[in-house]
Amino acid sequence: MDTRPVVLCPVDFTEASDRSLPLALRVARRYGARLVLQHDVIGVPPSNMGMVWMYQADERERIEKLEAESSARMKELLATLPQDVPVEARLTRGPRIGCILELARELPATLLIMATHGAKGEDHAFLTERVVEEAPCPVLAIRADLPGGERPEDHLFAGEELVAVVPVDFSTHSQKAMASAFDMARKIPIRLHILHVEPEKSWDDIRHMLEMPLTRHRQARLDQSDSRLKALVPEDLAERVTCEVRLGQASHEALVEVKNRRAHLVVMGAHEKDALTKWLFGATSSRILRESPCPVWFVSEKVPFELAPEKATAVPAA
Repeated sequence: MDTRPVVLCPVDFTEASDRSLPLALRVARRYGARLVLQHDVIGVPPSNMGMVWMYQADERERIEKLEAESSARMKELLATLPQDVPVEARLTRGPRIGCILELARELPATLLIMATHGAKGEDHAFLTERVVEEAPCPVLAIRADLPGGERPEDHLFAGEELVAVVPVDFSTHSQKAMASAFDMARKIPIRLHILHVEPEKSWDDIRHMLEMPLTRHRQARLDQSDSRLKALVPEDLAERVTCEVRLGQASHEALVEVKNRRAHLVVMGAHEKDALTKWLFGATSSRILRESPCPVWFVSEKVPFELAPEKATAVPAA
């Protein structure tokens, strides 16, 4: 049985693939992983037809032609890759998102690496968002639409010390992301800045208005979150982890921190949200995926990370 880690990298023979593939090769080489390249022959099925359309005679002929073309292109691609990394190709048939997720579960993948066109490529960004929310393994997402041909992913896993911003809201998925960041810090040279953003206004502030001034209760919230955040940092990583709590809007503050620290990486959690919730409240992970100037390491709530119990902390006096 092959026990090597598996890096899964979807390719679509576009600029996005040209950006994600070198990174996937570097990660696989560094960690002795097997690299699996996935290409979906079909992509998106016609609306309102389910999968019945796949079995119609004219569609079967078209799909067979696409499969032959995709197979030839994949062989050409494999022939250009270095021989020191074990690489295999998988062609899939069906809706692209479902095929990527199903293959990630089947392998099972240790890491999934994808490139997106961010805000300039809505369809591509939507595909990446869905994969990020449902993936059974961490997803390393990079943007292929940065101005000036910037390639911030070239810094990753290249041996230099990295700086990562880790937004945390104490949800299960964000704590899994933090656990993933700690695991990463034990394997590569990286400094972590953990950021928690408290909303400027909360129902809790209103409930305590008669007991204490708004500014005082707001500061109590910040102090309590700061104590809770620091309690999550393992002792063996204390010298390489800093914590910060501030007021504001989560995605905005995280992006500001990434730019101010010139971070090489964002590590954050992601979870599924229904369309109404996204429309009303937005999604921090979605905005950071589309606007981050550096790659983002996403950990969904479905990734099986074991969470360490929080240390007991005293609640700061109001």
